Amino acid sequence: MNTKKELTGYPSIDKPWLKYYNDAAITTPLPKKTMYQFAYDNNIDNMKKTALQYFGTTISFDKFFENIRKSVSSFKHFGIGKGDIVTIISMQTPETIYAIYALDYIGAIADLVYMNLSSKELHKNIVSNHSKMLIGLDVVLPTILDIKDNINIPVIIVSVADSMPLPIKIGYCLKNKPIKHPFTTFDSFIKTGVPEKGGLCDCDSEKCAVIVHTSGTTGIPKGVMLSDDCLNAVVFQLIFSGKDYKNDETAFLMLPPFIGFGISMLHLFICTGMTSILWINLDVNAIAKEFERTKPNRFASGPAVVEAIMKQCTSDLNFLIDFTGGGESLSIEKEREVNKFLLCKKSSSKYLTGYGMTELSAVVAMNQNNVYREGSVGIPLPRTIAKVIDTDSGKELQCGNEGELCFSAPNLMIGYYNNEISYNEIVETDANNVKWLHTGDLGLIDKDGFIFIKGRIKRIFIAKGKDNMVNKLFPQRIEELFENQNYIDRCGVIVKPDNERLNIAIAFITANKKETQCNISEIKSRLFDLSEHELPEHMRPSQIIIIDSMPYSTSGKIDYRALEKMEEENE
Repeated sequence: MNTKKELTGYPSIDKPWLKYYNDAAITTPLPKKTMYQFAYDNNIDNMKKTALQYFGTTISFDKFFENIRKSVSSFKHFGIGKGDIVTIISMQTPETIYAIYALDYIGAIADLVYMNLSSKELHKNIVSNHSKMLIGLDVVLPTILDIKDNINIPVIIVSVADSMPLPIKIGYCLKNKPIKHPFTTFDSFIKTGVPEKGGLCDCDSEKCAVIVHTSGTTGIPKGVMLSDDCLNAVVFQLIFSGKDYKNDETAFLMLPPFIGFGISMLHLFICTGMTSILWINLDVNAIAKEFERTKPNRFASGPAVVEAIMKQCTSDLNFLIDFTGGGESLSIEKEREVNKFLLCKKSSSKYLTGYGMTELSAVVAMNQNNVYREGSVGIPLPRTIAKVIDTDSGKELQCGNEGELCFSAPNLMIGYYNNEISYNEIVETDANNVKWLHTGDLGLIDKDGFIFIKGRIKRIFIAKGKDNMVNKLFPQRIEELFENQNYIDRCGVIVKPDNERLNIAIAFITANKKETQCNISEIKSRLFDLSEHELPEHMRPSQIIIIDSMPYSTSGKIDYRALEKMEEENE
């Protein structure tokens, strides 16, 4: 009798990607425990090995968990308990990592916010989230001092130098003179605690563990609530993905915890027993230099860092077995160039692109060295289901057809903090009670389960400001700002790659002739002034082009491809 399953051609039913996974990846139960407990249990036999490496300081796993449990006691001393929110504005220093896992141990929530928040934005976040404590890195002390009289919660200051070896610490403090402040230092904070005995933590794994902030297509910040189950599910799936992580390997961690990919990779490296090489300088050239010096086995970054490594790296990369790319995808030509570079440098890795969103705990699909397709973002993780739907009817399309990508995964967020409306707009529950996240990205899934991104319904890009910080660029936010002016009729914004800024925005506008008699130069001047006052520096258009009429597609939407052609002709 023929027992072979008959294929339907629909990805969500056939799941063609499962042929690349073994039975354990498909059938092993997902962990039902806290982040702390999952990390602890996975390292019971690994305690004497190095967990963290920070500017030459090495911290073993037993010391790592001891410092977490000391922090648990300190948080309790300050009155932090289950369900309390603690705002953390910091990079991936050892102290910050202790705090995140300690809060998880207690059942509290780590609210991980961007380092470049203004004092007004930080204050608003603390108030709206009813935060019970603020933990901040010393480099953002000026921001925190601005709001100290307006917040009535404990403030703990982590120094970049706290865990540095003494000679490096002295050099850092001489170069960066400490700012006087009235707050508790993390060193004093942790000394108030006595290590909790044992490694047991009985908190509910379905609770919110961290809040990671993202901005939707309009640029309005939303707090993505990720549970222990969400973050453990990402780690679990990656462990069983075929990437073959080993506890004698090293991983370079340059991704901050306030980025979804950063907190997921941090948890992965800890749970797999690898040594995490912590690096907090976001300058791409500094990252490339440290990458070559430390020779990590695992490395994840974005295109800008990849470019710097290709330009600067002179030695062989035979130490590198996993070179993962995130953020903006590369063109096939660039992908081939990177793979050629890796091959020439004797690395066993390809450039492994993946796909994810903060709402999906950052990862739902990934290429592997032995399961790889050029131009794709890989196959779904083993417990993830993917489908493509028609953007008009919402019906699922068969393999090879282009539409909106949707995912159902155990690492789907549990909600947006205090924003159920936005959650319901992006997450749909089907007739079988399965939750699907609508990505807003156009793509297709081929017959083997590889995912190809074809465009964006919700247009989000990344751009680098003058401070070298990488942030999201939202064309729609520029369009809405300009169209709110009575002298503007319509605005269409395109984004093009830029060597220095990663991406830059170019605005096309049509003037409302009934409302203004201004000439072209006056309109442009007004809009540039408006941009300077209302938009973050990285999002301000580099050009404003006034056109007689806006091109539209047959569906009545702005034809951005036509605008791109106009821009090319205008060069």
